[in-house]
Amino acid sequence: MPAWSATIETPDRLFLAFLFVGHIAADFFVQTSRVAVGKRTSARWLLWHALLTWLTHLVLVFPFWSAPVIAGVTALGAFHLAVDALTARVVPSWNRGALGFVADQGAHLASILVAWRVLAPLLSEADAVPWVATAARWGIIAAGIIFNVKGGTAIVRRVLENYPQVLPRTGEGEADEYAMGRTIGHLERFLVFTFVLLGEWGALGFVVAAKSIARFRELSSQRFADYYLIGTLTSISVALATGLVARLVLFF
Repeated sequence: MPAWSATIETPDRLFLAFLFVGHIAADFFVQTSRVAVGKRTSARWLLWHALLTWLTHLVLVFPFWSAPVIAGVTALGAFHLAVDALTARVVPSWNRGALGFVADQGAHLASILVAWRVLAPLLSEADAVPWVATAARWGIIAAGIIFNVKGGTAIVRRVLENYPQVLPRTGEGEADEYAMGRTIGHLERFLVFTFVLLGEWGALGFVVAAKSIARFRELSSQRFADYYLIGTLTSISVALATGLVARLVLFF
């Protein structure tokens, strides 16, 4: 496993890390399912989510507080509100698909990069104290886990919904089975994310093998096999991508 990168300890890199962590925390941890559904039709829930997003960012970047930084974070919160208003209310059917989810998150991340580029020159070297760097590193790891649990589930489900012919038929008594499958997906992505961070590439095969062995008899059904492959490959791809991004930030 490579050593921690020294470059993350510079003020601009630390500030960018906290902005990313703030977005993941606000969208996938602070935001509840009720708010996520309600903001599609209710301005009250939309404004509430925007307020919580702004407060989350503000709390996480407090080591860098200054008038320009607070103003920049406020502008970032306003843009977050505008993006959510567009994707959740103006084009709600588009937003429910996997592509809409990725585009929505892409717009938010692009706004973070713009805010960072504007505010980075205003940061002071005195902001880069050791505990801030440690908090940023663990924040990135925590954000990766949160995204894999919440965001990963949303992406996998939205991808599978593009293929209704392979989705298992839901009926009475199948809610527990769906909940167990979702939990297995959480654990799968957590393990893959962890193995990527540790550089244990060979261990990834054991995750897929263990899941395949448990489902071996069911894979004889072509319909289930298609469902299994689409879901598993999407889930692992999300965890791999998240792990590689976190690894890039932490170690390079």
